Amino acid sequence: MVLTNLAQLTIMVTNNNKTETRRNRSEHSIEAIHRLARQGQVAYGSQRVQDHIINYLGYSLKEVCDCLLGISEMDYKESIDYGDHKKWLDVYISSISPPGKPKNDPPLYIKLKLNRDCTTLVLASFHPEGML
Repeated sequence: MVLTNLAQLTIMVTNNNKTETRRNRSEHSIEAIHRLARQGQVAYGSQRVQDHIINYLGYSLKEVCDCLLGISEMDYKESIDYGDHKKWLDVYISSISPPGKPKNDPPLYIKLKLNRDCTTLVLASFHPEGML
């Protein structure tokens, strides 16, 4: 693995020759995330994400949107580009939970992006931190 850190940008080349780039600046504003969550414009990026949300956490789409409305800039961790994506994925770590549900412990690991037209929030990960 090769690491290079330039102005808060880290480029990693893993053993399988995939390039992964990380940075400490979010791609999407918290306002845009909240706006789309308020409108219910949220999509699960894969079957795995849907399984984590529905089968493991037991959350409805409304409860997922409530969690997204509760994240803040303080919850932001990093942004990741896996080299095969055309958009950066923002990562948030938050203990937020939907109303009436117990606080998430461990906190939720939320990785997301906006679609090309910025009309839908696409969840690439939504699970307890350290679960995977």
